[in-house]
Amino acid sequence: MERICFVVNKSSGTDRQKEFRNLVERHLDLDQFRYQWVFTEYPGHGEQIARRAVAGGTRIVVAVGGDGSINEVARGILGTGARLGIIPKGSGNGLARSLDIPRSTAAAIRLINLQQTRRIDIGFANGHPFLSNAGVGFDALVAKRFSESKNRGFIHYARLIAKSYLKYQPAEYLVEIDGKRVRDKAFFINVANGNQLGYEFRVSPAAVPDDGVLDVCLMKPVTLVSLGALSLQSFQGISFNPSQVRQLRGKQIDISSDQLEWMQIDGDAMEVVRDHTVRIRLRHRALPVICPPAGSNKK
Repeated sequence: MERICFVVNKSSGTDRQKEFRNLVERHLDLDQFRYQWVFTEYPGHGEQIARRAVAGGTRIVVAVGGDGSINEVARGILGTGARLGIIPKGSGNGLARSLDIPRSTAAAIRLINLQQTRRIDIGFANGHPFLSNAGVGFDALVAKRFSESKNRGFIHYARLIAKSYLKYQPAEYLVEIDGKRVRDKAFFINVANGNQLGYEFRVSPAAVPDDGVLDVCLMKPVTLVSLGALSLQSFQGISFNPSQVRQLRGKQIDISSDQLEWMQIDGDAMEVVRDHTVRIRLRHRALPVICPPAGSNKK
């Protein structure tokens, strides 16, 4: 029987943990899998759990949580040949949406039974892997403040954006993509592997997680009203005006600014500790993920 380990985010709560266990018993193919679940207890614990599971012979490790939790588990299995499963239980669930993984827990468990696998690209920002996206500027600031808040959900996220905007000053960046340089003032710069940031919010709707390139969205300084309009366009899948947003693509991306102090990796804020520069590199199809085939559009 195939061994499978569910790594469950500690913030899921007791009632949700019981519900999850019941759903696993009901929907996982128990003739095919022998399973265990382990609950994370502190930041970074998911990576440790995943490493131990793989070392013990487990070949499928399932992250139960949001993009940050998925990132932790992926770090623990990257390069081992083990496959990543995803049960989306976060706020935005950007990666799950990009990969057409159902947000219903029962449906996501049934998807694992099929064991359909897609190898996706992995980006590395200053050596830290990301599966969905990385960014600097305003989105890094919001990620930092979101992580410091106990509240979750779209309404709180929208309020946090509006509040953060009032004191935010865009910076000038030098961006080098595959040897070509661009210097511009930016509200934020997002480097996307998937086409979702979460909540159906897309700044790089053409991004494909296994095409061997990363999509760069450089948003120029905007008013709060313009930001609202651009957000609406991103939800509707409408292309941005090139005068407001530059869309670029590449494999090797360096972003630098004297004001660059924070970046976000799959929604988690991280300090930039060296020379105010974020160096991003791509590893093509480095991670096998259990998900529907490309273009299936399963919900």
